[in-house]
Amino acid sequence: MKLMKTKGTGMLVIALTILSMSLWAQGNDGGKTGKKYVIDIIPAQSEVAVGETVQFQAVVHDRNGAPADAEVAWSVLNKRVGEIDEAGLFTAIGPGHTLMMARSEKAVGRAEVIVRGDAQVIPAQRRGLKVVIRPAGARMEVAETEQFTAALTDSAGNVLPAEFDWGVDGDFGSIDDTGLLEALEPGRGFVYASAGDISGRAHVVVMKDSNNGAGQGVRKTGTKMILVPKDTLVLVDNVVQFQAFLQDTLGNRTEVYPEWSLVGRSVGTIDESGLFTAESAGNGVIKALLERYTATARVRVASAEDTANANQIEFKMKKRDGDQVGNLKRIDESDVFKITGMPFPLNLLNGTEVTLPAGSLDENITINVSIPSLAELKADSTVSLPEAILNGVSFDVYVNGEKVSPYVFDEPVQLVIPYKQQLMEDLGLTLDDLWVFFYTDEAGFDSSGVFNVYVDTTDNKIIVEVTHFSEIVVGDKKLAGTTGMTASTLSPVRCALYDNYPNPFNPQTTIRFAVNGQGMQHLTLRVVNVLGEEVRMLADRAFAPGLYTIQWNGSDNRGQQMGSGVYLIRLEGLQINQTKRMLLLR
Repeated sequence: MKLMKTKGTGMLVIALTILSMSLWAQGNDGGKTGKKYVIDIIPAQSEVAVGETVQFQAVVHDRNGAPADAEVAWSVLNKRVGEIDEAGLFTAIGPGHTLMMARSEKAVGRAEVIVRGDAQVIPAQRRGLKVVIRPAGARMEVAETEQFTAALTDSAGNVLPAEFDWGVDGDFGSIDDTGLLEALEPGRGFVYASAGDISGRAHVVVMKDSNNGAGQGVRKTGTKMILVPKDTLVLVDNVVQFQAFLQDTLGNRTEVYPEWSLVGRSVGTIDESGLFTAESAGNGVIKALLERYTATARVRVASAEDTANANQIEFKMKKRDGDQVGNLKRIDESDVFKITGMPFPLNLLNGTEVTLPAGSLDENITINVSIPSLAELKADSTVSLPEAILNGVSFDVYVNGEKVSPYVFDEPVQLVIPYKQQLMEDLGLTLDDLWVFFYTDEAGFDSSGVFNVYVDTTDNKIIVEVTHFSEIVVGDKKLAGTTGMTASTLSPVRCALYDNYPNPFNPQTTIRFAVNGQGMQHLTLRVVNVLGEEVRMLADRAFAPGLYTIQWNGSDNRGQQMGSGVYLIRLEGLQINQTKRMLLLR
């Protein structure tokens, strides 16, 4: 849409011909989307001051361009800016920018309104500011979600502090106040983010489920519980209010008050009202339970320093022949990468999500994502997995163009891996049978380095934390019986001591560490008190390269149980001298 300002007046003149052609193109779809009408709004754009009113008129045409007699429902995208009555009379309430929409069945007409707080203030668009939304566009399937983020930038590209109001301009989806979009039905339109009197937009296309109802991305029928926000980033010491709703098949929502809990990594606390307080960096899972309904939401906690100094990750979707599918996607630590809209055979991975917490990297990396090596591609364009395997994904990590496998993270990475309920039933597996493993040709199935596994039965997905990337599969717990290994035979990229889990603990905790190199290394792993005095020697020997886990049951070298308090884990060797804190609560 092009805006022109006439000399000598303060009125904006809109290129109505271009606007009409644009709206006609959106509405005249030959009946493919079921739209019967095309709607033009007059005026197409207006600029007013707080307290002023504007009378909008909706002109409705049929697909042949003939005037049509149809009822129109009016709405305002940004309700902080103003309100509109059933006759199209808009009243400006506060400064900012909003879209005005007139709907008749599936047809939507749009107009823009800028509300000034002070008649002398120059609108932000004329000061070189703009709102940048990422991603700039998204192709989704019904029931999938996409996390949008927004930034207010000046003409030099500097990011300015701002709060955003989110909205969508169609029936294809709904978006919450964090920018999380849920695809509801096939269609196309825009996601908008507004900061004061300036806004940005991203184009969205929602397609039907590519698996024809048999796989990931299928929207569940019947009433279910949903949480808002579904996925959010919170800074340490900040709070966020979670809410729970029962949603029926028509999308109607009723607020409910479930029991709240935090499962997996302890990144904070949540009270009985759903108020979460962020305490330590990492990825956590919020769980809500109400009678037979359960739902989960993810919370990503980071410090302001971590977000300011975040490393960057590039994701590439690759076929087995090495060809890249789709565009490269870049995210920062604490952001979410979600696989959506992939064609065969990568559609096996649709719905998979990756979140690298703040502090998990000390360098920028590139990750090539592909289907697991044990997946068989069939002539009928389907993917077959071995018995007892539900899903899998292969991650190849590159540093400065060089492959590192397995790549060990400084902090565990959170994955969300979908599974097919029907396939699980066909294999005779129950929820208690499911687990996550690393797979290699040499080692078979290995569960070392897998933590905080949680099965979400509402959305048929498994949430898990892993210490490193290679090939990861979801399947029957009995698969671990194919190997007695407690460490991988492959060498990690560095020696590292990881956080113990659980922490706080009682009476036992798991301590994890990685050994790199080509040969044996002598290491000591000790528990000491805050004065540096040894409590328990856990290991004093040579280790081959690999990933290890050791249990501490809270006892000292004499076998006596220690009391509550803070203890330190120390891993020492030629290449490492690292300490972690842990809390024993009796």
